[in-house]
Amino acid sequence: MRKRIFVRGLFVLSIGALCLFGVTPSPAATYFSESFDSYSDNSGMFSAGWVSRNFQELFDNGDVQGTNGQPHNEGAKWGLKGDPQFPQGGRINPPDRNGGTTGGKYIISDSDNAPSSDGGNPDAGYAITSPAFNCSSAAGSVYLHCSIGAILNDNDTAVFEVYVSGNNGATWNLVLQRVSPGSPLSTTANADGIHGVVDIDITAHAAGNAQVKVRFTSRANSDGWWVTVDDIVVDDINYGFNNATTLFGPEGFAGAADTIPAGWARTTAHGAGNQWQVGYLNRHTTVVAGIIGQSINRLDTTYATFESGEDGFGVTGDGADNETLTTPTINCGSFNQIFLHFDSEIAPKNEVANVLVSIDNGTTFDPAPVWTYNNYGDNDEDSTYTHHVVPVALAANQAQVKFRFLFQTAGDELYWAVDNVLVTGRNGDTAPDAPTISHANPTFTLNQAVSSQGLTGFNTTAYSTSGTGTHGRTDWQVLRVGGTTPVASGSTTTGDLTAIRINGVESPGNYVVRARHVSLQDQVAGLYGPDLAFTVGGPQFTVQRYCEDFDSLAGSLLPAASEAVGQCAGGIADLFLLGWTHTPPAGWNVDNSELRTNNGTLEWYGWSFTTLEFWTDADDQDRSAFTKSLNVLAVADADEYDDCNGAAGGDNVIDAAYYTTLSSPPIAIPANEPILITFDSHYRQENPQQAEVTVSFDGGPTQQILYYCCEGDPVTGDNAGVDVQNAGIVLNVPAQPANSNMVVNWRYFTASNDWFWAIDNFCVYSEVGPGEGSSVDDWNLYE
Repeated sequence: MRKRIFVRGLFVLSIGALCLFGVTPSPAATYFSESFDSYSDNSGMFSAGWVSRNFQELFDNGDVQGTNGQPHNEGAKWGLKGDPQFPQGGRINPPDRNGGTTGGKYIISDSDNAPSSDGGNPDAGYAITSPAFNCSSAAGSVYLHCSIGAILNDNDTAVFEVYVSGNNGATWNLVLQRVSPGSPLSTTANADGIHGVVDIDITAHAAGNAQVKVRFTSRANSDGWWVTVDDIVVDDINYGFNNATTLFGPEGFAGAADTIPAGWARTTAHGAGNQWQVGYLNRHTTVVAGIIGQSINRLDTTYATFESGEDGFGVTGDGADNETLTTPTINCGSFNQIFLHFDSEIAPKNEVANVLVSIDNGTTFDPAPVWTYNNYGDNDEDSTYTHHVVPVALAANQAQVKFRFLFQTAGDELYWAVDNVLVTGRNGDTAPDAPTISHANPTFTLNQAVSSQGLTGFNTTAYSTSGTGTHGRTDWQVLRVGGTTPVASGSTTTGDLTAIRINGVESPGNYVVRARHVSLQDQVAGLYGPDLAFTVGGPQFTVQRYCEDFDSLAGSLLPAASEAVGQCAGGIADLFLLGWTHTPPAGWNVDNSELRTNNGTLEWYGWSFTTLEFWTDADDQDRSAFTKSLNVLAVADADEYDDCNGAAGGDNVIDAAYYTTLSSPPIAIPANEPILITFDSHYRQENPQQAEVTVSFDGGPTQQILYYCCEGDPVTGDNAGVDVQNAGIVLNVPAQPANSNMVVNWRYFTASNDWFWAIDNFCVYSEVGPGEGSSVDDWNLYE
């Protein structure tokens, strides 16, 4: 059967994305910037001058960093996230300055996704190199800024490095190195991953040079994870310090052990003693027995920390953590740009770490964090260490500011440590007014949405100078109606009255778009303006025959059972959170007759219906990356099912126990009309797990139209053996000779303690020919 499959990848933006998008100091000069959003695939990025090679290829091309005769793994090669042909893992965007995620595309080296490792060989690795850019006019300092998510694995030997060349690649200078704690190369100066934006002084290698390049490398992987990079800027800005005044600190917590500095305060869910500690050294500790995975390897011997599994004094099993550490009052009243600086070292294990701000001397704290860490990366893996510089717009011109470090877990998890807390302020541009968006006819077909031209005709009102400054750019976001996470985003610098072209909307549905203006000199962002609603319908020349988004089940959702804290899976602390049911929509069916056990995690016994919040709270591990889903979704999750009693069976096809099939009701299809099936899908691959979509007509035999399988096998499955995360899927089914009833089946099978498959926003269309159905541009599919 001829089969057409449309797959597009992850597109996530946190509202607080501020590496390129938000409050930054006044740039006198920007020498290079790259967001990767203008490229549709690797070939476009490479055409723009980026070069991705393994170390052997570097050697073959005469590069001084090349190594000869070393094995390499193409699956770990650097590439563009969002290229449908690039088999990278399904990772979320790297963190921005506020701890959220950057928008649009990014580059990634994913050693975990590769079919085999490089054996920890430091001479086996992968490099991606920027085009040359000109810094010859730089008479003073030059800084490199970029968002990085480096998850290295606590017991691996992986090395991530950043190099700069001032002579077009003839020689390279190491400016940043991070090393897994399991590597003999790790020290107190380079251990642990990265979560956030790095600001690197590259003056010595870039200033005055006309052919500057930046290179990112990953090497020496044995059982490593991944590195993501986005929003690269090279300018003359010492972020948070240029023309800035110190308003508080730095506070290094250098007093006696467990002595909170004057004016600071702490609260705890546990009582006296089990609270934020200062300088207390325990299991997660600085340089007691060398570099240790999941330990505080980078801070000096005095700092502030809360250790969930030890609670400061070795107390375990004492319940959920809700721990705060609050600064003294800080007077920010004379400055309209405020920056919070701090060092952070944290290990990911079901933890939420937030920084909150109060402008009324601590009476109330704004619930929206100015910085957040929400378990980024794989659970229970390597610590990350980052020096953060966070813009805090709410604190501008306020005289009674306090910051609160809030750490929350379900109990007995890992730790968060902070040090060198500093607040600076400066005066610069003030925020422009929020713009409105208009469109003459905001109704589109799916063809228009997924075409290279995108959705056009949107315009904002002009940049307003009620504040100070002139127009720098306009940012836009698209959300599903009722959603909170953008499904697409972008920026444009086209004039005060800005025309917006929307790319990244890949599924039918009801959406809103909103925009904000940003000043030129200081890149100060105004507020987002009011939402404009628009609709994306089905494909060209089609009629909708059926749709289901599972949201009708919202009133049937139940609280955690096996997933409740203290039970066998035990991932969810909020016992009032309603989030799962086994009851399908009317006419749908879940067949668990092949599922070989019934003693696994109750919530995930076969296909279940859940919310993204509930599913992610159970355990994240990239579940939260399914941002195309809104409200209720369907999921088959062998990984979570196995958390109780190992019920998903052995790790081979014969012993795997998890088999489950979700079936639609019969859908009436007219004769002689080709059929298009669309749905949003979120799939993580691990052997021996397999998945397929089949259709049947009038009770007849099933026909396979999509097949996922075979990690490390790029040929057999339609997924090329890798994850297919947060993707819009379109499948083609031939016309039937007579009126018929079609059933669609999603079968997830031969799974053990593997991963998951989630779907949402399912629709069926039939092609009726020009003039009869919706009509626009030609239908754009990957054949």
